[in-house]
Amino acid sequence: MITISCLCGAARQILSPSPHDSNSITICHCDSCRHLTGLLFTTYAPIKGAPFLAGLTKYSPSASSTRYFCSICGCHIFRHNEHGWAVATGTITSSPPLDTPLTIQHQHISSTLDGGLSIWLPSSPSHPPTSEPTEELPSLPASCHCNRISFTITRPLRTSTLPHSPFADLLVPYCNNPHSVTSNPASIKWWLRDPSPAAQPPNTDALHHPSSEVLEGEKDEELSGYKYLAGTCACRSCRLTSGFEIQTWAFVPRVNILMNIPSSTGEGTSLESDAAKTVSVLDFSAIPSDLLKTYRSSAAAVREFCPTCGATVFWHDFERPDLIDVSVGLSRCLSGARAAPFFQWWTDRTSFAEEARTDRSGGMADWAEGIVKNMENGMRGDSH
Repeated sequence: MITISCLCGAARQILSPSPHDSNSITICHCDSCRHLTGLLFTTYAPIKGAPFLAGLTKYSPSASSTRYFCSICGCHIFRHNEHGWAVATGTITSSPPLDTPLTIQHQHISSTLDGGLSIWLPSSPSHPPTSEPTEELPSLPASCHCNRISFTITRPLRTSTLPHSPFADLLVPYCNNPHSVTSNPASIKWWLRDPSPAAQPPNTDALHHPSSEVLEGEKDEELSGYKYLAGTCACRSCRLTSGFEIQTWAFVPRVNILMNIPSSTGEGTSLESDAAKTVSVLDFSAIPSDLLKTYRSSAAAVREFCPTCGATVFWHDFERPDLIDVSVGLSRCLSGARAAPFFQWWTDRTSFAEEARTDRSGGMADWAEGIVKNMENGMRGDSH
């Protein structure tokens, strides 16, 4: 038997693994999985029989597949298709020991165009697909699977240096650094990355704050060549609000996120049409209350997800309200899932890697800890 739970606990229940495929895990990189979760891949394990579905929202990305996510915290819980029922592996909190190693099957890597995260994962093809050179878009469109939530990320500007933010755990691990270090006392603008090999994260000297006259003027200067930092996270909160082992975030100033706000989100509204939408800089207080679902995942942080398809959209901390974590899986970049023309990926560490098995026990906890460690090795070039 296995026990599962989401972060809020509403989906907690006991399940039976599938007797035929109990040691099989699918890692899916398809467009649907990315855009209805916000992650770059999903992981499901087969279970026996129909589970308890009360309190879950149902969404069908296709005629042959249905997903179920928690209506409160947004965690993806179950998938049902022609192969039967499966549970999102990140929700598994206890499970029996593994008698034999899990079989990993990667699916739909080609839909990523650039290989997505498969390039760093174990058991993936040694030569993943790469996208053909394509003309870069001036800005990066993003949307969830149902298109209820859509927005655009603009290129870094001088105003992108204005926020102050403590370091992300991705860069400075919270587990072994004091607050005096993680608080970023020098106000380094770590989320802005110069792609030149010798460059360091820009700071207040290298990229001075624009003057108030410039901010109030007619134009803002683009930081030519700069990208936003992106990375992976294995923290307990991300796992239990997504349903999966590895979340993917890009760190983007709020002023660089332009939301498409529909005139109405009520019944009968066409979410596919952009004609009835207005564009404005992301302002959580101005977003219609029925457009995004909000869940307070900790005392100091809030997550937003789509109430229709369950895609994780944003994470933001009250300590840094003007710098937003954006789910990379929502991006619609022409060059591929990693959106390399806009994001520079941090490959030294997975954020909160030490939490991969926090509050978990058994064989699936061992596997989860292993896949995070193996991906870190892949990112550093120690394998693959």
